[in-house]
Amino acid sequence: MPLCMQRTRNAANRLAGSYAPSMFVAQSGGSAEREYCLPGIVLLSIRGIEGKTAGLMLIRGYRLSDFCSKTKNCQSNCGTDFKAAHPWKYDARSTVIGYFQTWTLAGEKCAKKTTETNIRLGAVSHVNAAFAYIKPDTYVIHGIQEGKKPPLEDKYYQAVTNIKTRAPKVKVWLSLGGWTFSDNDTVTQPVWSDLSSTEVKRARFIRELDTYMVSHGFDGVDLDWEYPGAPDRRGKPEDTANYVLLCKDINRHFQNRGRGWGLSFTAPASYWYMKWFDIENMAAEVDFVNLMTYDMHGSWDDRSNWIGNKVYTHTNMTEIKDALQLLWRNNVPAEKVNMGLGFYGRSYTLKDPKCDKPGCLFSGPGKAGTCTGQEGYLSYQEIKDILKSTGAKPVHDKETMTKYVRFNNDQWVGYDDPETIKAKVKYANEVG
Repeated sequence: MPLCMQRTRNAANRLAGSYAPSMFVAQSGGSAEREYCLPGIVLLSIRGIEGKTAGLMLIRGYRLSDFCSKTKNCQSNCGTDFKAAHPWKYDARSTVIGYFQTWTLAGEKCAKKTTETNIRLGAVSHVNAAFAYIKPDTYVIHGIQEGKKPPLEDKYYQAVTNIKTRAPKVKVWLSLGGWTFSDNDTVTQPVWSDLSSTEVKRARFIRELDTYMVSHGFDGVDLDWEYPGAPDRRGKPEDTANYVLLCKDINRHFQNRGRGWGLSFTAPASYWYMKWFDIENMAAEVDFVNLMTYDMHGSWDDRSNWIGNKVYTHTNMTEIKDALQLLWRNNVPAEKVNMGLGFYGRSYTLKDPKCDKPGCLFSGPGKAGTCTGQEGYLSYQEIKDILKSTGAKPVHDKETMTKYVRFNNDQWVGYDDPETIKAKVKYANEVG
């Protein structure tokens, strides 16, 4: 299984409470473990939290006691762990996709990045320029845009593709969309649904995409629609089928063009969002499925009925394994799946500093970092600086393959470092 590395998905989308991707039922941290099936749908693993059983946990209006047993109508493979089909035959590190925050090229002071110093070309096979936007109605591709501010200038996207002059073997792809692009009450929220809705509209979008890729020298495109069909994102039921058609039409166009362009899409690690994806048929049309196995927890969890304001690491390996099961159960070949890794941490302010283990309560997001300036988020460099300046000792949770640390009395952050990433790479190689 190849790897997909994230520094963060979008600097503008990390306001506390604005993002709730962690609706996956499987949770870690407790001793009790039970498994249930949603009738006719999919197996979910329910783990107790802090030693308590999850028997009263509510899921979309159901109690777990409503779910299947031997006497109820449930799928025959309930309780079965699926193995990955068509495993990757090489070292997971032979395909490493790095998402680069293109807008940081226009940043100021310590927030300003460069392609020369902030992209380790020897460590990646692909670089995804994140993100570009799509104009409503015309479908013209342009730079990421925050509110009514001007779009990010084209020169910054050109700067990313120019890395090929220094590293000709590295492929540079364009990532379209992102979380903020599909935020409710924005002019761009309906764009994905609209452009995928008819053959004529899909063709118009593909022409604009082709023009942009040729003019900027991109080698592929990564579709980041968050999320088709999801009611809380104002998705439409027909999005599911239309997303397959969009992938199919792009794939056919790319094949006919003969330029060797690649195609991928991002997939959520949450069942509640993934259920709107016809993941098997989509996977058949693309080169990669980039699984977003990061941001599985954060300060937004305080709005979740089944998680609540409890601190958890956002790249918990026990949950990642459950997310991968959703793919294996839907016949997605492992050789196409890129497991996401996050080079940053999700932080919290503890409600009681004396309780600082996963599952303890938080009162709000962690304080903003000195450079990134976002509550609930710390870059890996900021975490290293904090460890050095405070002397705080991180805890290595080997089961979840993550680390966490309390510092400055009530601040808490969960993150990955070289040691935990090495463990995740080892797992990816074992799965295939």
